[in-house]
Amino acid sequence: MSKAQLRLSVRELVEFVFRSGDIDQGRGRLDSFAAMEKGSQAHRRLQRERGPGYRAEVRFAKTVELPEYELVLDGRADGVYEEDGIPVIEEIKGTYRRLMRMNAPDEVHLAQALCYAHILAEEQKAERVGVTVTYIHLETGDIRSFPEEYTRKELSDWFARTLAAYDPFGTFIVRHHREMIRSLADLSFPFAYRPGQKELAAAAYRSMEQGKILFAQAPTGVGKTMAVIFPAVVGLREGIHDKLFYLTAKTITRVAAEEAFRILAEQGAALLTVSLRAKEKICPQEVCTCDPAVCPYARGHYDRVNEALLAAITREHSVGASQILAYSETYQVCPFELSLDMTNFAD
Repeated sequence: MSKAQLRLSVRELVEFVFRSGDIDQGRGRLDSFAAMEKGSQAHRRLQRERGPGYRAEVRFAKTVELPEYELVLDGRADGVYEEDGIPVIEEIKGTYRRLMRMNAPDEVHLAQALCYAHILAEEQKAERVGVTVTYIHLETGDIRSFPEEYTRKELSDWFARTLAAYDPFGTFIVRHHREMIRSLADLSFPFAYRPGQKELAAAAYRSMEQGKILFAQAPTGVGKTMAVIFPAVVGLREGIHDKLFYLTAKTITRVAAEEAFRILAEQGAALLTVSLRAKEKICPQEVCTCDPAVCPYARGHYDRVNEALLAAITREHSVGASQILAYSETYQVCPFELSLDMTNFAD
């Protein structure tokens, strides 16, 4: 039997594995579209200025055999060139941080370059590869680079440790998906159909299968919630889609959706469901402020969140506010950010 495949960009891999530090909204981030566009322009300008022999936006790809799946990685290095006969990977980042106060590149930025350097070293059998992380200040245009050099073995060992950090999550995805599909094989509608309910369920399934939007109006008591959730779950089994979002503005309709998934779980459906709350409603602090100076959940959140996340997804099936808050307290992480992370693994 062929192994399952998981596809990740290099950036997705390193941003997940190497995230660290505080929740600190706005610190060095390019939040606005204008700032992102400014960063892209500075990025392209620097690539053009690098001169002959500099290759920009070089694609790298690698398939890694892990015990339960194949991990397919790909991405584009900002620049590749040679210096003194040694190939060099350059990663370019725009920032508003004060460059002279930086003692080293951000770990995530360095990790992105190290991934490309490892792939290049293996492809070219290069015994040494240079890695440079370059920052451009988006207001002044000032540039600061952090060059390093690594042996092929150092890169290989680093890459192995990176995969080891990600593998428990990849293994969960593969195992859970396999169990979820198996559990839905004989799933049937849990009730006798009420008048109009079967027609609504059929219409909902057809709209999902055809990628269309269904507007439905029906009186109270028809069973609308299960009539749309059940065909959506069947769609997971059939591969029509791979994730469901059920959106509602009222507590009573949220409870109805949670109850519908509970009933399907009793029928044998092995689904991981997560109920999201607004940040202000789930925040355990008296005042909801994501300031690491005053919030212990924001301070060091990213140092602990992957451990909390792995514990939650491997132990729970139906995750609501009480479960999220329990893991938040145990691991001292922000419950809102933890719940958002869980949506990446939930059905």
